[in-house]
This record gives sequence, structure tokens and C-alpha cells, in this order.
Amino acid sequence: MTGHIIALVMLASFNAHADLSASTPFVATGKVAKVVDGDTAYVALSDTSYAKFRAMADTKQLRSFKDNNTVKVRIGGINTPESVHANKKMNTKAGKLASQWAKDNFYRHSVTLRCWNFGRYGRPICSIRTEHNNQDWGLEAIKAGHSDYITKYGKHPFLHSKYRVADM
Repeated sequence: MTGHIIALVMLASFNAHADLSASTPFVATGKVAKVVDGDTAYVALSDTSYAKFRAMADTKQLRSFKDNNTVKVRIGGINTPESVHANKKMNTKAGKLASQWAKDNFYRHSVTLRCWNFGRYGRPICSIRTEHNNQDWGLEAIKAGHSDYITKYGKHPFLHSKYRVADM
């Protein structure tokens, strides 16, 4: 009996990543542990949320999950200029400003993640909303002029209208 339960759990974990979508997003609360740049951050999750989210990832996506219960996430619907790219020539003053803006507004804040996909680099694509003043990172980045609303990979599944209006 125990073997059957273990097999079912393993099968569910193996196939769980297929369930991540706009209609079945991963939602959890956490804290922004590190701002990488204007559109990428590490978010620390509880043990339970981290384990559940990690089980949704396939092998390529697992590199976004760190040992200290943090997940490297990409903010969906925006693309700020580079500030920490490996090719130093790609880093710009605008990217550094966007990165500093994100640090000032989101670092160490308690947030709610709402993730609907994994991107081409294996990072979860998410909205991040602060708990204390209900600010959506992507929407605020557009309003602050650090990014346009990017629909190259699809419309934002939850805030399309708000992002579109903010980008006008």
C-alpha cells in the first residue's frame, strides 16, 4: 500500500508542471529576498509552498528553485532594460534605474505570487503584489516608465486591461 502511495505522489509531482496555467496559477505568499533587476527577483516561500511549487517544475525549471526556499521569478508582462547582464555592454543606466526602483519598492516586502507559466530560461512567470499597499510590480514598473507592457509572449492573464491602460 505504501508503495502505491509513493508512486502516486511521484507521478503527481512529475506531471504537476502541466497544471500551471492562467486558469490554474500557483498562488503563495512570501517575501522578496533579493531583487536581481527591474523584472526579476528571488522570493522566499514557506517550506510547504516551496515544496508544492518545486513539484510543479520539470528538470530545466528546477534551477530557479534554490536550497533556501527561494524561487527566482520573472515578472510577467514587462521587460526592463538590463542592469546585471553577463555581457556588460548590455547593461544600461536605464536598467540600473529600474533595478534601484524595484529594490526601493519591493525588496524585503511581503508579497503574493501568482504564477502562470515557466519561461524559456526556466523561471516562473509571475505577478508579484505587495501585501501592505497592494501594488503590482509589473503595473507599477509600467507606470513609473521602467518598462512598456510586453505582449510578445501573450497578454497578461490577470491584469491585461490595467497594463494596457498604464502603457498608454
